[in-house]
Amino acid sequence: MKIFSLKKFFQNIQFKLFLEEWEIDSKKFSYASEVDKKNIILRNMNALLKIAKLDNDEFITNMNIIRLLSTQLYYVSNSALDAETQLQLNERITDLLNELNLVMTTENLEQKVIQDYAFSEDQIQKYFNYNQLYSLIANAFAAPFIQEENYYLYYEYAYYLSMYLNLHYFSNVQNINPDFNVFLAKLSTQTNMVSAIQTINPVKFNDLIIKNNKWIGAIRFKKMNKENQ
Repeated sequence: MKIFSLKKFFQNIQFKLFLEEWEIDSKKFSYASEVDKKNIILRNMNALLKIAKLDNDEFITNMNIIRLLSTQLYYVSNSALDAETQLQLNERITDLLNELNLVMTTENLEQKVIQDYAFSEDQIQKYFNYNQLYSLIANAFAAPFIQEENYYLYYEYAYYLSMYLNLHYFSNVQNINPDFNVFLAKLSTQTNMVSAIQTINPVKFNDLIIKNNKWIGAIRFKKMNKENQ
């Protein structure tokens, strides 16, 4: 078995144990959508931890929270989570974040992106109503870098990365969205994402962007579009 596969196997075991410990349905929330199977957010986190010379084993809980929130984001994006389950999950996540004692940033970057475009209320509800989840993912992602001078930029980077990946559900090479503004908002999100990582690490940012493009390019759009139907 390859080292990466073995490591991923143990990460999956840890995640299921994490879900069971917090009394979260492991069968439902260990599911990974087509995007999340690529572990793109966690790969970015691991890369930045390595650059900062931090041990990723110290931040397993953060990673598990990100995986849980990514799954929740998938279900919410597809209206596949009932109100009671969502409420219970939000309570568990609040307890988790309180236990980690994170410094929470709450700026709504999603609103900053869409303010330059004209969207109906229905479009906002469908495509741009995920600030809370993006923000929670970004806070868990940025936490290990709290001592960094550019700490807030880690929040920005993870927020825009989460938003960019989520918009793939609605606009990709095999699913051309009829509203061109959705695509333009997605490009604005990508631009903001690149700007944040470029400031965080002007030397190595390009390598990470190339890797992201490769990982995103490996997403099976047909399967993702089927998920989103």
